Amino acid sequence: MSSAEVAFHELVAAQQVMGKLKDAGGPVSKEVAKVSFQPPRYKVAVTLHVASVKTGVTGTVLTFWLTSSGIDHAMAVANPEDFPSLVDTAGGVKYSVDSLSTGKDTPLVAGSEEPEIGPDGVYLMQAAYPPLPDSVKKVKISVGSAKTSPDVPVTR
Repeated sequence: MSSAEVAFHELVAAQQVMGKLKDAGGPVSKEVAKVSFQPPRYKVAVTLHVASVKTGVTGTVLTFWLTSSGIDHAMAVANPEDFPSLVDTAGGVKYSVDSLSTGKDTPLVAGSEEPEIGPDGVYLMQAAYPPLPDSVKKVKISVGSAKTSPDVPVTR
């Protein structure tokens, strides 16, 4: 797939997310950053589109969606290590996704159910993280093979 085709696919996916949110009566998110990566167990390109990072006294929520032309299952709730981490741009502190103990060997990610990319190429997700200190104004996203990401503003 050419870079122009990939860009078009991502634009269509973003428009579909906006339409779904608007139809559901929810706030229409917009992409504030995107990160291309390969999931740990797959050799296929996936793009994580960040809608928002919101933090408060009880925790932080990352809202995002995935696009890929080559995979329909890029993250699993039973594998917290597959999910993005938030990295404080000023202090470098890394915040991992919250997970819940199920009483079995595998913890489950706190957030959206099994994240799958639907037939339309879009699945809007949320993941929970610890509350961020007041000093954290921006974060970077660390996921899969990605080396870096744009700065993402933190909303309080």
